Amino acid sequence: MLSPLDIAVLSNNRPMAKMLISFGGREGSQ
Repeated sequence: MLSPLDIAVLSNNRPMAKMLISFGGREGSQ
């Protein structure tokens, strides 16, 4: 299962990836 951050990275959406990282985009992925 891909997290929103994974999708942002795979689609090369760096601004989105940075926003998700700063928001804690990996909190739901273990």
